[in-house]
Amino acid sequence: MKGADLLFICYNVYMGILTLLISLVCISTGTFALGVMTGRKLGSSYKKDAALKTSFVFAIVNVLALALAFIIGRLLFPWLYSSPHWLVFVMFFLISVQLILESIERAPSLNFTDIVQNTYMIKVAVQTSLPSFLFGFAIAMIGTGYLPAALFLSALFTFFTILFGIVHGNTFNQTVLHNRMQLIAGLVMLVITIRYLLQINI
Repeated sequence: MKGADLLFICYNVYMGILTLLISLVCISTGTFALGVMTGRKLGSSYKKDAALKTSFVFAIVNVLALALAFIIGRLLFPWLYSSPHWLVFVMFFLISVQLILESIERAPSLNFTDIVQNTYMIKVAVQTSLPSFLFGFAIAMIGTGYLPAALFLSALFTFFTILFGIVHGNTFNQTVLHNRMQLIAGLVMLVITIRYLLQINI
């Protein structure tokens, strides 16, 4: 193998990991917004066990959504192999659009009753896991190499953004920081989408 070929492979691997990391950080802004809104509703009297439970539930649901989408994507891949890169482009674009739209809307929130009774919390967790589902499908079109890292980082980012949002959400009463973060995340994902589109056409 020539040195130039090895350098090209290393560059693609590096850019793939960097794109994976940035994308999951952007996706996690949605769970951060939910954590902040929940923290504002619970106030300074939040309970640690409720915060931990919520963080675990959302992390598990997001990982399951990503894994399920990956499995579906790999099962459909034999019929989609002629256009996998365009499907990745569509998934990235949908994620960026959803993040931008969510920055305009009021993020959902949970109270103690929702957390204790589970039903509504799981419903909200499933709704907020849509970007993870889309990203899992995109990963399936690219290959299997990034799946372990995607699952680990998705669980990590989701857990800690929810936890941090609940614990410190009460301090965000006079700001729309979480909305701005989702808008910025959506724009970053849009840049990633355009960059991927340019790679397809090259």
